Amino acid sequence: GMWAFAVYDKENNSIFAARDRFGVKPFYYYGDKNFFSFCSEIPPLLDLLPHNPRPDNQSIFDFMVFNRTDQTENTFFKEVKKLPHGHKINISLNGAVITKWYDLKQRVKQAKGFESAEEFKNLLTSAITLRLRSDVPLGVCLSGGIDSSSIVSTMLLDPANKNINTFSAVYRKGQRGDETEFINEFSSTVKNMNFVTPTGDSLEQDLTEFLTAHAEPIPTTGAYAEYKVMQLAHEKVVVTLDGQGADEQLGGYHYFFGFYFKDLLKKGKIGTLSSEAASYLKTHKSLFGLKTFLYFMLPEKLRTSTRVGEKDYLNSNFIKQHQNTNAIAGNLYGAGSLKDSFLDHFEYKLEHLLKWEDRNSMHFSLESRVPFLDYRLVERSLATPSHWMIRNGMTKYILREAMKGILPEKIRLRKDKVGFGTPEDEWFRQNNWQKIVEDILKSDSFRSRKIIDPARALEKYRKHVNKEINISKEIWKWVHLELWFRQFIDRTGKASKKQVCTVGVWDETIPGIKFDEKGVSNYAVIFKNISKDYPRGKKGEETWKKYVSEIKKQGTNKEYDCVIGVSGGTDSSYMLHLAKAYGLKPLAVYLDNGWASEIAVNNIEKMTTALKVDLETYVIDYKEVVDVLRSYLQAGLPWADSPTDIAIKAILFKKAAKHNLKHILIGHDFKTEGFQPTEWTYSDAKQLKYLARKFSHRSLKSFPTLSFSKFIFLSYFKKIKLVKPFFYLDYNKGEAKKLLTEKYGWKDYGGHHYENVFTKFIITYWLHKKFGIDKRKITFSALILNNEMTREVALEQLSKNPYNDTELEKDIDYLCKKLNFSRKEFMTLLNAPCHSFMDYPSYYPTIIKFKKLAYPLVKYFLPSKPLFIYQSEERNPVN
Repeated sequence: GMWAFAVYDKENNSIFAARDRFGVKPFYYYGDKNFFSFCSEIPPLLDLLPHNPRPDNQSIFDFMVFNRTDQTENTFFKEVKKLPHGHKINISLNGAVITKWYDLKQRVKQAKGFESAEEFKNLLTSAITLRLRSDVPLGVCLSGGIDSSSIVSTMLLDPANKNINTFSAVYRKGQRGDETEFINEFSSTVKNMNFVTPTGDSLEQDLTEFLTAHAEPIPTTGAYAEYKVMQLAHEKVVVTLDGQGADEQLGGYHYFFGFYFKDLLKKGKIGTLSSEAASYLKTHKSLFGLKTFLYFMLPEKLRTSTRVGEKDYLNSNFIKQHQNTNAIAGNLYGAGSLKDSFLDHFEYKLEHLLKWEDRNSMHFSLESRVPFLDYRLVERSLATPSHWMIRNGMTKYILREAMKGILPEKIRLRKDKVGFGTPEDEWFRQNNWQKIVEDILKSDSFRSRKIIDPARALEKYRKHVNKEINISKEIWKWVHLELWFRQFIDRTGKASKKQVCTVGVWDETIPGIKFDEKGVSNYAVIFKNISKDYPRGKKGEETWKKYVSEIKKQGTNKEYDCVIGVSGGTDSSYMLHLAKAYGLKPLAVYLDNGWASEIAVNNIEKMTTALKVDLETYVIDYKEVVDVLRSYLQAGLPWADSPTDIAIKAILFKKAAKHNLKHILIGHDFKTEGFQPTEWTYSDAKQLKYLARKFSHRSLKSFPTLSFSKFIFLSYFKKIKLVKPFFYLDYNKGEAKKLLTEKYGWKDYGGHHYENVFTKFIITYWLHKKFGIDKRKITFSALILNNEMTREVALEQLSKNPYNDTELEKDIDYLCKKLNFSRKEFMTLLNAPCHSFMDYPSYYPTIIKFKKLAYPLVKYFLPSKPLFIYQSEERNPVN
């Protein structure tokens, strides 16, 4: 009774597909006038969209206000729909036609209800026995509740099942969700009991994988407990049985008392209503059932506004747009009788539980079977009078009666309802979760959704942390929804069909990008402006020669006349060749941070030896390198290799000052490298020191940095200049590589900045995987405008993963070993919230504050105008 299948009719060129009665198995689809596609999960369909997927805000509203999903054909993605349960679809060249093939309401009208508990027990036994057919190992997910316990107890009646495996989530005694005392009722009869304890730490570690497995938001961490149970079961079995569906057909949720009391009132059974209400109060010592009774008596609009009122953190405009179009208050909470409420639950509520179970089980390659959803059992149960479901203040009356003498009494007579609960209230008070939650609530992306008021949410969260309130379910929804947005809406890989500059390959992933009516981006304008200010050819060479004369003059009677930083890469190696070719006396400076590739080190030795250039190597204390690089990764910043850039700049100025040299030659070329957005790459010495203290808890002693004041002193007063020869000369990187290889035996290392292992990893994996940043778009655009690459080749290259998958595992292990991270620690950092350099102290606010004064000085003192000035003239780097 569970399936989703499609049959292709080759003769008629059509497809027939259908989904099971209750939605145990999923069927998603997406199409337009040209094609129709379908799948058992959503993510593959997103790759077919011609644009980024859009969020379905009505689904989000229902999720936030009512804790419900999957009540209609809609998903959380505007473009993706699901075939409703009990429906079929015929697909042909003329389109797709969806019709209902199974009508539960009609089937229940025709069914004969149970007349005794014995009848119910016999059919339940049949349903369970049918689902024990298996050629592979089989087990049961045992929660300790009456439903899964009934399955285990029924199975144990047959001696052939004595070696059954059970799988359970347990917690510390007294913690919310701990069912150990009930599960242990089977300790004397079940030989193979298996346990797992989900924790706040394990949830943090599994967060991305869990979100990826489900692809849509989930309103409770109970699904995560089930996820861990399935992970545990995967180690021993291939098939599991589960108690899903019993609550919906037997009135297992305590709010069903509200429907039952409403039913009795409408039928005029005041005496029964009074006795049942009294029994409820006596049994449960709670007003919840009466409160739900009053709630279900309210008009539909009041039911919605009441629930909305509980969510005082929601954006008022978001509420106005969606509160009158929800599918919950009327369809799920509007039933006039207990039986109708059961039918509504099968129609509008059960499916999200089945979806979570399917995603959890299939993620671990398990087949999960649900005997309570045997259609024979469902139809007859729903045709049975209400007093067999709720009686004397107890739910599932007929099941409890059927299990007499079979189920342990402690479980059979349980009054509470837990299911897969978790101590999530405690988890979200942990220090690691405080950081995760606060980072999300304070993030620009969270604020930009305009769904939740960040200030109000933060206020409520801090009350939760202080144990003034318990809003763990709301906290989880905030976190899950935002992470879902980031993973599936903000960054979607192949599905991302963003506008691309018509003369380069800059696209909408580039911060601050704008396009004119011809599709030309402002980044192309910036590039052209720089090119205009730094012409090449004869005029450029004349400018360069003036610098050469100035450098030689300043270096008269000195051992050296300029400093060149070397890395073993193309640009710095060619810079050595160029300097010598123009008769300069360079001092080569190499910063050893412990991450250079062997090829790069050999290239440095070959070049300096062949050109007879002195080399000074500065070796950084590797313990401090580890502290600093770890800090940038822990800070969640994109350009985590900023410390290397900062250290190189500091050492070059230090060496120039030491030898009384006025010129530092830099191998940067905007025409072959482009220019990076400030948001991607900015950092400075102030930020570096702050992050090192914050995350390593100790101050740096020897790591080279250059303070803002020191830079001003060395640049303006000591007159040390950064000169970029490639801004003036006709530099072609391909030709440079060829010359270096043929003349000096130089070797290529495989890509831009790949001479440093850490830099390579940051560029190709960290930036791309965590932030959705592909720096190739910058480089390729520059090469296109410099006529070194065609736009077609660039787009083709960008369609490929920038990282070599065969090297990935090895490089992650290498990085973890070098930086003293465990694999789990690194993956946690990779999956943690992203941050901007603006989230931490730096000199940047000061620079922006005094930019009107600083820019004229910078233009006057520096030989070339910094690229950030061009960006500021064409766009606001950071608002």
